[in-house]
Amino acid sequence: MKKWMTCLALGLLVLSVLGCQAGEKPASNATEVTTPDKEEEKPSAPQEVPAESRTYQNSVDAYLLDLPKEWSKVQIIEASRSADFIYPSASPDVHQSLMRIVGMTNEEWEKMKAEGGPEVSQLKEITQIDGSMYFYVLPLDQVLEGQELEEYNAMAKQMPDILFNFRVEN
Repeated sequence: MKKWMTCLALGLLVLSVLGCQAGEKPASNATEVTTPDKEEEKPSAPQEVPAESRTYQNSVDAYLLDLPKEWSKVQIIEASRSADFIYPSASPDVHQSLMRIVGMTNEEWEKMKAEGGPEVSQLKEITQIDGSMYFYVLPLDQVLEGQELEEYNAMAKQMPDILFNFRVEN
């Protein structure tokens, strides 16, 4: 089971590190959270989160992030122990990640470091809480242009404040 979870985490990391930025974007521009089916760990149908909501709570790890109002239309896709924050581009062909947050056990992290690989250097530690490590990953490529690129860059400048207030409430 641990090997399967490690492989899944590595696969998700590789996808986030290598890009995969071009793809279809859901029709809605509202903030959406897709949570995995607990039995199969596959993404389910998107769930609408009210636009006025400024706090995101991860459904797997239960961490909280205070998101600025400019992030109200950011799509959030959860899969296993990761959450990908997608910029709301007007183009249906653009799938530009703002950041990805990944959680793993201390043991999984130690194993990943021992195995090496380029994805390890892309992980930036947020915190360690109750035997779990939390990291963020920034995209390596950029597909936006013009006004969307300016808006994206302004949102990216807000990430340090968002990550500084990362917390887990019991």
